[in-house]
Amino acid sequence: MGLMDVWWFRLFIRHKSVSFITVENIRVGLTLRALQVGVMTYAAFMVFNQKMYMEKVVPTGQSNMWIENYAKPQVAPEYCNNSNYDFFYSPEWEYFNNLCKDFMYGEVINKLESGGVYVSTYTQSTVSESSGCDWSGAPCKNSSSVTTNFFTTGVDDIKIAVVASYSSKFKDGKDMETTLKRQDGSSFQVFEPGEPVIVSLKDALDIAGISSLDARNERAYVSTSTGHATYRMTGVLLRFEYSFTNTATMNASHVTASLRIKSGNTGWTGRGSGIDYTSKTFQDKISGEHSYAVYQDYSYGIKNRHAVLWRDRASRPRVNGSSTCHVFRYVCRRESYCRLGVHVFFQR
Repeated sequence: MGLMDVWWFRLFIRHKSVSFITVENIRVGLTLRALQVGVMTYAAFMVFNQKMYMEKVVPTGQSNMWIENYAKPQVAPEYCNNSNYDFFYSPEWEYFNNLCKDFMYGEVINKLESGGVYVSTYTQSTVSESSGCDWSGAPCKNSSSVTTNFFTTGVDDIKIAVVASYSSKFKDGKDMETTLKRQDGSSFQVFEPGEPVIVSLKDALDIAGISSLDARNERAYVSTSTGHATYRMTGVLLRFEYSFTNTATMNASHVTASLRIKSGNTGWTGRGSGIDYTSKTFQDKISGEHSYAVYQDYSYGIKNRHAVLWRDRASRPRVNGSSTCHVFRYVCRRESYCRLGVHVFFQR
């Protein structure tokens, strides 16, 4: 009995190796080359077209918005004191006898804390007077209030101006080239670097899918509603949605922005109520009673807000080539699959 007859010795000295043979076949060779070209084309597309060699980060955005071209009309508009604009929402909310008022600039246009801007288009002004009041918490002996509805004139021809900026962990900037786009993605207007985006209210509404302020707002109705509710009465939320990108160039030095204007899914938009003025008489020394008057405005209008989308992200070149290697690993799965040639594996 020799050593080769001992099972554990044979297992101890056993050695396995892989051998290769080369197959020269036209069909196999052409198929191989076609696959190689497809893999390299896909890898090149992912690396250069999709900018896989860049590190992608999410920027933050800020904006400053203001209103231009606000001017009071010389002739009364047709919507003033026009019964066609009357609207009944519910017993608590009625919009009849809609007059027009020459509002001051500060009553019409207000800056928002978010960086946006608000334009009032319709106001319900209420004057409340009370007398015979004391501090017991009981109702005043005499109370009355009168509410008058007003459209705001001079807002149809305003222009909305926006200056946007971005900030990321490696680069900050503003006043970049901006393309205002329609809903279908086509270009509406291109604003050069350093030029603020200025769009008329009519164009902004049209881009957002609203023909005009006098168009019917279908979202403003409930089951009890009757009449004609227009955007001039209900207000509208306009979202200025920015996206920033610097992937147009190989070295990521050129930052551009695209802007879309969309309407919010709200039936009614406004600033809400606010106390305009309160007057109070001195307390009567004999009866201890006092009286007061309150002027309150409830405003509806156009609320313009700025938003930054994360779809397009600022990028910078990677320090190393890990992204390129990742693409090739993703395509090839294993290094052996990326070798040039046809290998037939067999075991001795």
